[in-house]
Amino acid sequence: MSQALLEALDTLSPAERAAFVPNDVFGMAPGTVAAVVGQTEQEDDELAARARHSPSTRRAHPTTPRQHGNTTVWCERSDRAA
Repeated sequence: MSQALLEALDTLSPAERAAFVPNDVFGMAPGTVAAVVGQTEQEDDELAARARHSPSTRRAHPTTPRQHGNTTVWCERSDRAA
């Protein structure tokens, strides 16, 4: 991933990242992502849409590994599989 994408992802909340990355980066079906993260498809769609909306206008607030929770573990596993 490019540094710009990583910086943009860092501005998202863990929930937004969990909805956005599988949907938009890996092309997973929204229903599948919603089931994995334990949300309804509508909630997942809303989080992904929020994540797509002007990340450049947000003020960056880096998320700590503790705040990432399971999202960090999921991303690390995905990186190893690639």
